[in-house]
Amino acid sequence: MPSVCWLLPSVTQVMIAKLFYLLLISAVALPTKAEEGCHQLRSTAPFKIALFADLHFGEDAWTHWGPLQDVKSVKVMSSVLDDETPDFVIYLGDVITANNIAIKNASLYWDQAVSPTRARGIPWASVFGNHDDAAFVWPIEWFSSPGIPEIRCRVANSSCSGEEECRFEGTQRLGLMKNEIERNMLSYSRYGPKELWPSISNYVLQLLSSDNPKSPVAFLYFLDSGGGSYPEIISSAQAEWFRQKALEMNPDSRVPEIIFWHIPSRAYKKAAPWFSIHQPCVGSINKERVATQEAEMGIMKLLVERPSAKSIPMGLGNLVRGVLIDVEHSHLNQSSSGEVEVEAEAIFVGLNLSIRGLWRNFQSLKLSGGKLHLLTKCDGIHREANQAAHVAASLGIKRAIFVGHNHGLDWCCPYEKLWLCFARHTGYGGYGNWDRGARIVEITEQPFSVKSWIRMEDGSVHSEVVLSP
Repeated sequence: MPSVCWLLPSVTQVMIAKLFYLLLISAVALPTKAEEGCHQLRSTAPFKIALFADLHFGEDAWTHWGPLQDVKSVKVMSSVLDDETPDFVIYLGDVITANNIAIKNASLYWDQAVSPTRARGIPWASVFGNHDDAAFVWPIEWFSSPGIPEIRCRVANSSCSGEEECRFEGTQRLGLMKNEIERNMLSYSRYGPKELWPSISNYVLQLLSSDNPKSPVAFLYFLDSGGGSYPEIISSAQAEWFRQKALEMNPDSRVPEIIFWHIPSRAYKKAAPWFSIHQPCVGSINKERVATQEAEMGIMKLLVERPSAKSIPMGLGNLVRGVLIDVEHSHLNQSSSGEVEVEAEAIFVGLNLSIRGLWRNFQSLKLSGGKLHLLTKCDGIHREANQAAHVAASLGIKRAIFVGHNHGLDWCCPYEKLWLCFARHTGYGGYGNWDRGARIVEITEQPFSVKSWIRMEDGSVHSEVVLSP
């Protein structure tokens, strides 16, 4: 399956497009479905993505409460979109609660969920969650008085027959994706390879350099983590598809890869903070246990073991990888000249750091403000320490995973060579009374960085974290 990428216009064109999108769609270079266009980053602005997770449209659709929650969810998305003005939106699964949608009209609720984004002319992509094509569950209360509520079918000019729609059956993944792709020019969602069925929505998008349209700045991968009509899992076939696609598009791992799926992998449980959220994790709510996929079939092992290609000038006499958290000295050797050879093993975010070099009166080694500092009594050595600091700051974890599913979690935690992040519960459907919001991901090309924060419905911002310096 070919990758999908897109071309972002200049700042002026973006402003015009938001006012006259229908007239200027070709002028702003948003590709048609047949094109393999690419979003080209603006040199003057970062690329901003809003993640909408767990909207749960259509929940309790037969009650007064259900439709009211959908209205409130639209307000959350509208507030975030107006405050952040993102370049792109990702619907991170559980867009609808299909197990509460009694008839085959789930696409109506899906359309309602994407309407705030579509109305603002913002392109988007989606990935499936476990509720999006879950089988209809008959409510027990329907079997008491007054019985089953009246089912309202679509009007006669509907694309589907009334007889078919009044059956108690849901809309499957293929039907939902078909509706989104065919009816929305702004959607960059894809079915994915047929051989990965029953999973749908496995695809990759590209962000291209503002200086070189043929040079990717980041790859955005989307994977269906299952649930609903089949087990909650990322299969070995999906992992192999990712491996082959990454080798094809990013063979030396030089380009950062950002991955989106709905249900957390089991690694999230290992990375999760205990009780309160503390460094190196960043977030505001940690109110439930991680509900993971049913099994690991290779995707996490593949992501952890996938190498990072950035090298370090060996003239510094240092080997630095990852983000420093703490340091333990393994041994010190003092020469007759008074020089001290330090070999230190540092505790990393899942990695080890080895630093070998000669310093006089070595005092301490720490991370401050994202830079590595070696405190010494010698000015010359301090300059070398600053060089090492700049090297460390130029490196970062090159992959991040974003999931939804758990409404009571919104943290980002490091794990091995990855950042594992939850989005923020956006919709008023679904469980939990925590305040609603959305995770924002911002990608800057020069100098490259990936930052993230939470934008709340009330406009406040918190939990900012630099995922790749």
